[in-house]
Amino acid sequence: MSEPDPGDLLRRAGALAGRWHDDGFHVENYLSGRSARMSGAVVDLLDMLEQPVGFADLCDKLAHVPGVKSLIGKLVAADIVLVCGGAADALDRQVATAWVWDASARHFHFHTARTRFTDDLAAEDLALKERARVQPPPSPFLRREGERAVLPDVFSGQRGEFWDVLRRRRTHRVFGPGAVELADLATVLGATWGATSEVTDPEVGSHLLKTSPSGGARHPVEVYVVARSIGGLAPGVYHYGPGEHALTLVRQGDHTEEIVEVCGRQPWIGQAAAVFVMTAVMGRSSWKYPQAHAYRVLMMDAGHLGQTFHLVVTALGLAPFTSAAVHTRDAQELLGIDGVTEFPVYTAALGSLPD
Repeated sequence: MSEPDPGDLLRRAGALAGRWHDDGFHVENYLSGRSARMSGAVVDLLDMLEQPVGFADLCDKLAHVPGVKSLIGKLVAADIVLVCGGAADALDRQVATAWVWDASARHFHFHTARTRFTDDLAAEDLALKERARVQPPPSPFLRREGERAVLPDVFSGQRGEFWDVLRRRRTHRVFGPGAVELADLATVLGATWGATSEVTDPEVGSHLLKTSPSGGARHPVEVYVVARSIGGLAPGVYHYGPGEHALTLVRQGDHTEEIVEVCGRQPWIGQAAAVFVMTAVMGRSSWKYPQAHAYRVLMMDAGHLGQTFHLVVTALGLAPFTSAAVHTRDAQELLGIDGVTEFPVYTAALGSLPD
C-alpha cells in the first residue's frame, strides 16, 4: 500500500455507510465494497475532510498522531478517503450529482449490485434441501382468524384465449433448438416494451403509455436484446427503441458466453434464442419523484414488465424465462452503460418450446 503524493488533495468519500460489528464500528464505501474499522480519532480525521485538504497539510495538522501517513494511506486504500481527480473520486461525484434519491436508496442499490451468484446449481439445491430439513420453509398460506366468506370458483370455469394463456404461463429452463422468427421477436418487444400511445401535457411534457403500468407513467425501463438465434436478424446486442419500434446495433457477433456470465452462469441461458436485459434510466423516475421510495416503485415497474413478457411469449407458443440473478458490472460492460444514470435491473429470455 502506497501513501498519497504530498501534493494530492484528499476528501472524505460521499458514498459511505457505517454499522457496528463485533470488533467495533466499520465504515464501508458502498460503491467499491471496501471498508475499514473506525476509531474515534479516525472519525475526527474524516470530519476534517468534508472539503478537500492537501495530504501534506493534513499530515502537518495531525503530526501528533502516531503513524498518521500510514493511517491516511490505509483510508485511501479502503476508498474511505479519496484522492481528488482519481477514478474513485470521479465515480463518487457522478453518483452524488446523478442520484437525487438519498443514501438509503444509494446504499441498497450499489451494495446489492456487487452480489455474485453461484454457478454450482447442484450444491445450491443440496444446501436448500439441508436448510429445509433443519428449518422447514414457512407456509405458502397466511390464515387470519375471523369470519370467512367462501368465494365462488369462477376462474377455473373461465374459457377463452386470455384465460388459457394465464393458466399456461410457466417459467421454462429448457428451450428447444429451433430459431425464433423475427416477427415473433418484434411482437414480444412491441407488446411488452413498446408504446401504445404518447400523451403530451403542455406544461410537464410528454409521456408514453404501455401495456404495463408504471409509477407516474415515467416508464424508466429500457431493454436490450442479445440475439442468438433469431431468423432474419444477425447475432448481436441491440437496443430496442419503442419510439421507432426499431433495434439499434450496440455490439455485433455472438455474445453467448458474455450473456451467460451476466445471468449468473445459469446454463439454460446459453440455449435461449434471445436474452433481454432490462435497464433503468433513473432520471425519468427521480425527476418526478425525488423521494427514495421511488426506487422501490422502479423495481415494481420491472416486475410488471416481466409478467407481461411471460404472458406475451406464452401466447405466441414460445418458452419464457425471467431472472433477477444479474452480475451487474458484467451487464454494464456488455451493454456499454455507465451503471449510474442507467443500470441493469432484470433479465428475461425466450426460446422455442422443447419437444
